This record gives sequence, C-alpha cells and structure tokens, in this order.
Amino acid sequence: MKKRQVVIIGAGASGMTAAIMAARNGAAVTVLEQNEKPGKKICATGNGKCNFSNLAMPEDAYRGRHPEFVKDAFERFSVKDTVEFFKELGIFPLDRNGYLYPRSNQAQRVVDVLCMEASHLGVKIKTNEQVTAIEPARNGNNFQILTKGWHYEADALILANGSKASSISGSDGSGYELAKSLGHHIIPVYPALTALKCKGNSYKGWAGVRTEGRISLLVDNELCSCQQGELQLTEYGISGIPVFQLSRYAICAVKTGKKAVLKINFLPECTVDEVKELLHQRKKDCPYKNEKELLTGLFPEKLINVLTSQKNLISAITEYTLEVTDGLSFSQAQVCSGGVDTSEIVNETLESRFCPNVYIVGELLDIDGTCGGYNLQWAWSSGAAAGIHAAKPAEPAERCGQRCACQDRRGFAAVDPALCAGAAVCGALRTGAVGVPPAGGRAALVQRRAAAGQRQPPAGSGAGPGQRRGGLLAAGAGAVVFGGRYRGQALLAERLHTQSKRGLRHFRQHQPLCLMGM
Repeated sequence: MKKRQVVIIGAGASGMTAAIMAARNGAAVTVLEQNEKPGKKICATGNGKCNFSNLAMPEDAYRGRHPEFVKDAFERFSVKDTVEFFKELGIFPLDRNGYLYPRSNQAQRVVDVLCMEASHLGVKIKTNEQVTAIEPARNGNNFQILTKGWHYEADALILANGSKASSISGSDGSGYELAKSLGHHIIPVYPALTALKCKGNSYKGWAGVRTEGRISLLVDNELCSCQQGELQLTEYGISGIPVFQLSRYAICAVKTGKKAVLKINFLPECTVDEVKELLHQRKKDCPYKNEKELLTGLFPEKLINVLTSQKNLISAITEYTLEVTDGLSFSQAQVCSGGVDTSEIVNETLESRFCPNVYIVGELLDIDGTCGGYNLQWAWSSGAAAGIHAAKPAEPAERCGQRCACQDRRGFAAVDPALCAGAAVCGALRTGAVGVPPAGGRAALVQRRAAAGQRQPPAGSGAGPGQRRGGLLAAGAGAVVFGGRYRGQALLAERLHTQSKRGLRHFRQHQPLCLMGM
C-alpha cells in the first residue's frame, strides 16, 4: 500500500511535531524549511533555555477572537502528553514552579531530539527551501508545492510557517500569504509579548530601572487588563513580563484608533491611604529628610527623581500615567496577535474548512499565549493533532456525516449536515449535476437548524437550502455546479451561477463542495 504523502512547510516547533506524528502514523513526510537548519526559533526561546510548557493552565492563557479553539487540540495532545513525548525523546523536564524546562537548560537539545526522532522515522527535512506557491497536482496527488528550485507533490499539506515575530531569519509572514492563496481570511497581525512605546520623550531619566509594580491598561477609559511583577523602565516607555502580557491588547487598540493608557502603581502592596500613612510615618521618624530622602529605600534612585518631579507625589506613586503610542517591531516581539481566522479551521483536526487535506497550525493561527511556555505548548498540541489526522484521513462517509464542507467563512453550514449525509445531495454536487433541494424546503430547513442551534440565512436574502449569501451556492432549487467533475484537490476557485430577480449573480467558491469522495 502506497504511503500517504504529507508535506509540511516549516521546521519549527509545530512543524517538527507534526512531522513526527504523521510519520508515526504511517505517512511519508517531507518538511520544507527556508532556513539553513530546523528549529532556529526554538533555540531562542526562554533566553536559550526553552520553557517548553507549563503545568498551570489558567483560563486566560490563550488569546484570539476564539481562544476556546485550543481546547480540542489540548484534549488530543495535553501538557501531560507533551511531557511524556519529550521524555521518550530524551528530554528530562525540570519543574520551576510549574514552568517546564529541559534539565540541560539548553534549548538546542530540544531541537536535537526532535531531529533525531524525525530522522529515525524517515522524515525528509529539506532546508533552504522557500515555498513560493501551492497549486493543484497533476499526477494523482492533491497538491503541488512550488519552491524556488523544485516542486513537491502531496496528499496532505500542513502549514507550519510560524508568524512574523522574532528576529530569526525566515520569520517573514510568508505563511499568511500562502493561507490567503487558499482562500483564508487573515485577522490583522500585530506584534505581541513585547515592550510598549509611550507618548513623550522624557523617559531617559528612568531608563534601566527595574522595580516591582502593578500595571493596568485602559482602552478608551475602560479597564482591559491588569498585571503585576517586575517592570523594566526604558528610554522609550516600559517593558517587562507584566507589560508583555497586556501588550497585545494595547497594540491592537492603538492600531484600530483607540486610546490606550497605562496606569502604574509602584507600591501595589499598599492602598492609597496606606501610602499616605507610610510617608507620614517616615517623615515623623526622620523629620530632617526632604521629599527625595523620604523615598530612599523604597524605590531606585532614578525612579525617585522621576516621582518627585511630579505635581502630586501620592498620585505619581500609585497611579503614574502613560499613553501608549505603539509596540516595538515584529523583530522584537515574541509572538504575534492575529493570523488565520480559527472559525475557518476544524477544532479537532486543524484541517481547513475550505481546502480538505490542508492543515494550519501553531503561530500561523489567530491564537497567541501568555508568557510561560504557553505558545510552545500550543505549537506541540496543534502540530500533533494535525500530523495525526493528515496521516490518516477520515473515512468519506464519516467526514461527510460529521461536517459537510459546505461551510462559509463564519463557520456555519451552508448545507445542513443532516441533509447531506447521503449520496442524493453530495453525489450530485461531486459529479456536477443539478443539486436537488431536500424534502421539506426552506421552512423545514429553518426548523431543523433552529432545533440544532444553527444560524439561519438572513431574512430576505434569498438564501435557501444549500446557499449562503455572498459566497457559496452549494445546492438548491435551480443551482447548477459548473466545471465538470469534482476534484477534491482543486484549490482554484470555481464559478457557480444562479438566476435571481436582480439578474445573474456570480459566486466564487473558495472551498470544496463536499468532503465525500476525497
């Protein structure tokens, strides 16, 4: 039996995990990496020590428009599975208050064991290969992946290109363009887990200071996030882990024309009244001290100079205000916010809803984690889920029964899966025949969707069974599929036409009509 050919673009954390899992499940795997060696970004994580996961999993560990998207992948490949996976490969985990590191404290060793396992499984890693385009294959496979010097054919394709974040070469955002070429929508991409630039040019006086504090972000005067820990004061604004944790919200706000303001409490262990009482008592104990001298022992000298230069010392200590103007560049960010819209991806498998046998994983998706190993954990989990499913495609009947591919960009079905379980509809669509609406018509469909909690076509839109407004007309009265026989591997858009009161309407299809028969 011929092995299923799986091509993975990107040899980072998610790509290497996907390669290993696909190979373990019987696939012939090729990884295309545009750098000269795999795993360069892994080597830079955790200051070269690689915080590869975290035993704690708070509810706000992941962000994005749909942060709950990560749940299914984590059920497939959990933190516990990650620890066991790396133990098998030779990485002994070091637990530092829940933060997991390799016992060697060397990120390179994580890359080494991944490469060793991939080599053992027969995975081919092609370096210095920059993918330029993805096209339908001509020789029986689903895809042809073009690079600057060669082409590769695949039954399944996994996009693991990573984001634009990092100064590591290859972090160029090329994966977004490949995903767009397959019909996917990209949520605007901004730097995240990075320092923030603030309005004004008077920060040189406190540059280099490290101090404990609590920082709150207000977006258009509404509290958005609050973090506490060691702050790093810079000549352009502010940095440190607490700033990183809320930076994605601040940068998104600024980029969308909203006002982002930071309020810093340099003495968070005390209330405002307690701060007043503390300074009063210090003056009482040492009446000979001036204002600056009263703060000696509480704050670093540079910060004292800044605080005492403000009109109100108490407000300066408890609510120092900064206005955010921007974040640092992509090259200075750890991850990105935004990416491929997760409503266009199947939660359990990481498969595209538009292009069967295409999987999108890791940082390329609109999912970003907080500091502490969460982004690497997402890479391992999403890569593992995609690799497993790419190697072993589901049976056609099961795939159609679970999720007919006729879904729009918002993730709700254009053809009710309950109505598309048999060959009467799916077979017709596959062969290019006229789609026949199921018994009961629109009214019955609306009732069935309401019972299932599904969204309805907009009133008055003309959308009936098998049709979504503004894009896909999959099946319905008068609907004709043009273009001859259905080819599951075809990624190029087909034209569908229907008559309406307003004349001939054109719909461009960016997804296959049905997953049956793949």
